[in-house]
Amino acid sequence: MADSIYYYKRGEFKQYFRTITDQSILVSDALAGFREIKCLPKRLRELTVPQVSEDPKLIAEVYHALRDGMQPESKYKLLYDKEERQKEIVDSIAESYDIDRNNTQCKVVTGYYKDDKTGQQFPYAVEIAIAPRKDLGVDDAGEVTFIGSVNDTPAIDGGERYFQSDQYAYKWTDRRGEHCKSTAKDVLAEFGFNSYWGTSRRRVPSVVSINVKTNVPDWLGAAGKTHMNQIPYGETIAKTLSTMSYNIPSYRGQGYAMVYESSCSDQKSAEEYLDDFLRERRQEIEADPSLRITDRLTQRGAWYRVRPRMVADGFEPRKNWGITGESFAGNIRQHCKDLWPDENITREYLGIFAKARGMFYYKGGKYPIEFDAIEELASKAAVNIVIEKDGVPAVLEPYADKYGVALINTQGRFVDYVKDFVRAAMEDSVVVTLLDDDKVGHDMAKSTDATKIGVSKETVSWLQQNGYPDLRLKDVQEEYSLDGGYSRDYRIEIDAILAEVKAEGLWKYIMHKLKELAPFDLRKAIDMPANEVLYPAELSDFLSYFNEYTNRILKDENEKIDHELEQASELTDIKAKEDEIQQRLDEIVAKDPGMELIVDKLGELLKKLPEMLAAAKEEDYKT
Repeated sequence: MADSIYYYKRGEFKQYFRTITDQSILVSDALAGFREIKCLPKRLRELTVPQVSEDPKLIAEVYHALRDGMQPESKYKLLYDKEERQKEIVDSIAESYDIDRNNTQCKVVTGYYKDDKTGQQFPYAVEIAIAPRKDLGVDDAGEVTFIGSVNDTPAIDGGERYFQSDQYAYKWTDRRGEHCKSTAKDVLAEFGFNSYWGTSRRRVPSVVSINVKTNVPDWLGAAGKTHMNQIPYGETIAKTLSTMSYNIPSYRGQGYAMVYESSCSDQKSAEEYLDDFLRERRQEIEADPSLRITDRLTQRGAWYRVRPRMVADGFEPRKNWGITGESFAGNIRQHCKDLWPDENITREYLGIFAKARGMFYYKGGKYPIEFDAIEELASKAAVNIVIEKDGVPAVLEPYADKYGVALINTQGRFVDYVKDFVRAAMEDSVVVTLLDDDKVGHDMAKSTDATKIGVSKETVSWLQQNGYPDLRLKDVQEEYSLDGGYSRDYRIEIDAILAEVKAEGLWKYIMHKLKELAPFDLRKAIDMPANEVLYPAELSDFLSYFNEYTNRILKDENEKIDHELEQASELTDIKAKEDEIQQRLDEIVAKDPGMELIVDKLGELLKKLPEMLAAAKEEDYKT
């Protein structure tokens, strides 16, 4: 139980008050379990919960009164003898595993965490054991059987997720320098508990047990409480593991190779490394979904995460590392589908994102088509034209903007995000493709359900009949041959049409083809006028004066704030600063005599408005 004010961050204490269900009790009852309650002044103890929870200043006063009244506990109180507890831990492991007791390491260490920024501080204890297994041999060199617990309660999945951190909480220093890792298993891997060092350098297979005893577990996520904030405990765990690992036997001096032996014929394939990485990544993401933001990866970034492991294993690429890397990055999406065919486990679900290869042009704006923006961009325009050729959207943009049409540049073949955009936009918009008349253009047209509107011989024919009689097919058609039996011996490119009829002619043809796809939902393209522009002149003049008056009374304070921001000595929490500024300006406006007069007069008018609105509704009803 969190029974001390020091266990709470300042914001958490405020939330504690606001979540008390029984609003009739006194503060003394609400905080009866706190060790510091006896030091709280009587006037604060006799306040009710609603009185405090609705007043941030009172919450802060109670918080500081509790802290000022009693010092925090300086050391975790162990309710047992350390040596007896260490023997008990080893005995418990021996009940399930055949272990080498003579070489087993077990320690109970205490620690203390203090965060000056949040005000949170508390003692804790960590129980760690590393027990070599006698039932496993050299074939399992470096293997770890992990048992993770918090307050003596093991997790149903073994507890490994308890001891993971996206903030690299596991830090220690030894003769090799400073180290920083993100999981307890990463620490162990530095000392031979791994599968990629030479056999002689690996430790014998072992059971590793870690149990954190704390009154402030600070759970992250809600998936069965399998992930706990490791910042308070990481360094203590890392230092203890590093010391204990040195005392676990390895296979050195027993005739095993120092270097991992492999050949191209028996080594793991790059695809197997990719699958292993994706499985591990899914476990990490589901243990801590915030990693999609804090540890977001590009496809190439995923490759660079895995490459060091492959190098350590002695992996030899068939051709070169560059080609292997391109294949690895390019296959991530398909491997997600292959690994989890019946689940919606996408590349983006795993926090791995592709580079934006599509651009969205609309009403003078230009936006990259990225995963996070697909739904928003797909909902903007009534008509979307997808164009494969780079540069063409810029040429057609003035015409498209006039009619509220969006242009999408794919910069080559349709990438996944462009295809996703097309699918999303087709739900309630018109989507067409403007592609070259060649094999690539035909293949791209088949890859989506969007309507293909050109270019082709039909384009040339229509232009000849609609303002461009001198246009000849031979002016835009060129010889074209491909290996593999492609049926066409010619092609027509968008750029060739543009060169002959310019943007105006091509846009004229596009408008002709779009007309065949009517009706259009122009509510997206046309903005309704804001009510403000419809106000009578007298009301508009009043609002202008009101705004000018407000600017005048805030002028000095605004200049003061502007100077403070210009000369800031450090970066600050932007949201908190904005709230502070608003509060400062609110106070000036609220106390201004002229503003009080305006508000008083407006109040009289507002009393009459409900009657006017009711009369208008009655008239609508009769109509």
